[in-house]
Amino acid sequence: MNTEELNQMINNLIKFTENLETIFRIILIIIVILIIAVIATSINTKKTADKIDLLNRQMDYLLQLQERKQGIDSNSGFENRN
Repeated sequence: MNTEELNQMINNLIKFTENLETIFRIILIIIVILIIAVIATSINTKKTADKIDLLNRQMDYLLQLQERKQGIDSNSGFENRN
């Protein structure tokens, strides 16, 4: 093995390690992006769940008001007869 072949092998090894570094950086960036996406989705899911809970409470309140209104309307007919 002469010096030129050895230098060529060393250069190939250096290029290979540089390529590996690039691949690892890309993988790291993808992992960070996935983590951010999961956190963002989790936050949005929590906000959506809170909004649905608020809407459910509002619907319960409106249903109670409607039930009271219907109760008053049905009772008013009896009160007028007396």
